[in-house]
Amino acid sequence: MAAKKKATKMISATDLRRIAENADGTRGEDVYIEVGPGVIKRIAKPPAGRQPAAGRTVIVARTEWNGNGLQATGKISVSGCKDKVPKSADAVFTSQSSFEKFVLPYYVRTKPLPELKKMLSRFYRKGVVCIYHEPESIVNSTRGTKGSGLRILFADGSVSII
Repeated sequence: MAAKKKATKMISATDLRRIAENADGTRGEDVYIEVGPGVIKRIAKPPAGRQPAAGRTVIVARTEWNGNGLQATGKISVSGCKDKVPKSADAVFTSQSSFEKFVLPYYVRTKPLPELKKMLSRFYRKGVVCIYHEPESIVNSTRGTKGSGLRILFADGSVSII
């Protein structure tokens, strides 16, 4: 009698794309990714000697800077709100046209349709002044927040994490 095969927990291609984009968006520093049956997630640098949970592996990925260009930071301000876009933002989208040309094509590839529809309904609400993006390294290491790196800035100065 043949041995019964164990069911393998799958990692979705969407999750693989997301973690790859996260690692690629973090330039010049190591990114630690824990992988196991049904699990793929970015983690903080594990303490020396710490072993991953049984059945899991930690992969270290790194994307170096391509030369010295496009590493500037700046101050961006958007009219129509009480708050300013943070200095750490690397892109700001202030019109539906710019959002649909530059942001939407990326998310169409990386998000399942129900999640994409929910996300879009948030962007087109009244009071949304702009959408800005912060690099994953800022989002994860500085603020410890979750999300895609996209933020919605409202006219009253409040911010919503995507």
